[in-house]
Amino acid sequence: MGHKIARVLYGSQNYNLSTPESDEDFKVIEFPDAEDLFYCKTLNRELSEHESVWDVRNFFKYLMKANPNALELLFSVNQEYVDKDFKELIATLQQLCKLYR
Repeated sequence: MGHKIARVLYGSQNYNLSTPESDEDFKVIEFPDAEDLFYCKTLNRELSEHESVWDVRNFFKYLMKANPNALELLFSVNQEYVDKDFKELIATLQQLCKLYR
């Protein structure tokens, strides 16, 4: 099991497109622990019906490929960060995106 570093809202709630039936969906970004790294395990999995995990390594891989789901997480209206350094890194990426749009 990894260590949670962020929890970010995605989907219709993020764009004010939700309906009364809409639920909130979250991506949890986790950093792998030593065992996961040693055995080359990735952490992508479902935690619940409305919460899924992305391994931080895959998150950055998706960003490098301009994956819309990863880019959406950069500008989510609801971002919770456990790790201060990761929060600062995301803020820097947000600024870079704004410079080059």
